[in-house]
Formats: sequence, structure tokens, C-alpha cells
Amino acid sequence: MSQLDSLTYARKVANLVRAMPGIDNYEGEPTRPRYCHIAAALADTSLQAGVRYDTVVAPRVKHILCHYPELTTVRDSLRALGDTQPGVLLNWRHPRKPQTFLDLLKTLESHGVNTCDDLREWAQISTSRATLLGIHGIGPKSADYLACLVGVDIVPVDRHILSFVKAAGVPWADYSRVRTVFSFAADLLGVRRAILDAAVWRWAARGKRAAQLRLL
Repeated sequence: MSQLDSLTYARKVANLVRAMPGIDNYEGEPTRPRYCHIAAALADTSLQAGVRYDTVVAPRVKHILCHYPELTTVRDSLRALGDTQPGVLLNWRHPRKPQTFLDLLKTLESHGVNTCDDLREWAQISTSRATLLGIHGIGPKSADYLACLVGVDIVPVDRHILSFVKAAGVPWADYSRVRTVFSFAADLLGVRRAILDAAVWRWAARGKRAAQLRLL
């Protein structure tokens, strides 16, 4: 995909944003949380794929924030785990997601990342994304999602973003292409990418509510 192709489709996305009632109201905060707590950020990232966020992930992250407020750094989190299985901390029985959580901690420690501020800086280094993608259980969306959770202005491409760009006439479902087009669209609109992401989530929620009303 050329730069010109990306800009052409980004204009289509931006035009759809401008044409849809209410979606061009960019006031308010992004829908995704921003953490200053490493264990919470990594738990959120490790658990979010393929499950309902509000009923599965959010309660577990809230539990960590409430009961383990001291786990704000990588070193403190690894020290607190000790011989304890990460599944206990995450309240998760299947070993895969807790192992991803532990692998994230160890990877960050090996790269000198300790706090969420450190992670935000490290995540913007060109080689960091490839490092994250080398962790079992971390794909492109999860890598971008983690960066987003610590304040990087980046778009994790999910089903809502894919539906929106498809409605705008973007012909691809390729992750990197869609992320580039959506990012360019935010730039054309003069808004932060996280804010446009939040606007699309509100658009998706309105569509879901409208569909539910039609069933009544």
C-alpha cells in the first residue's frame, strides 16, 4: 500500500466521521484506561483478547488495583509473585494468559523497564514492538493496546475500528494497513488517535442500542 493509497482511504474515513451525527464531537476522554500501575496494565493486556471486557477483565483489574496497590513497578510485581503462580494474582485458571503476564514482566525487566512511564518511553522505540510480538499471546493488537494503556497515542485495531473503516469504503482487513489509514484520518481531522478511537466506540455502542431497540 502506497502513502497515496493510505491518504486516499484516510480521507474516506475522515469524511464518514464528519458526515455521521454526533461522532464528530470529540469532547471527553478516551474510552480506554490509562494506568500508572504496571501489574494492572499488564493484567489488562494479558487477559483482554477473546473475552468480554466488562465482565471478565475489568473486575480482575479492579481487584489488583484495590488489593495490590503496591505493584506499580515491574520489580515490585516480580518480587511479590515470588513462588506464587501468576494465575493466583489474575484469578485465572488456564495457564496461558497468566504465562503471558509473567513473560511480559520478565521481558520488560530485561529491557530496563520498571514503571509505566518507562514503558511509555520504551514502547515508542522502533524495536520494542517486535520484542512484544515475540511473546506468546501478544499479537499486533495487544502490543498496541499495551502502549495505549500507558499513554502512547496509538490505535489498537479491533472489530469496531474494522467495521467503521469498512463502512467508509476501506477494502482491507489487514491490521497494519487499517491502523495506518485510521491514524492518518485522525491526523486529517486534527484529533488525537485515542480520541477518534473513543468516538468510534461510541458510534458502535449507538449502533448496538439501535439494534436492540429494533428487537423490542
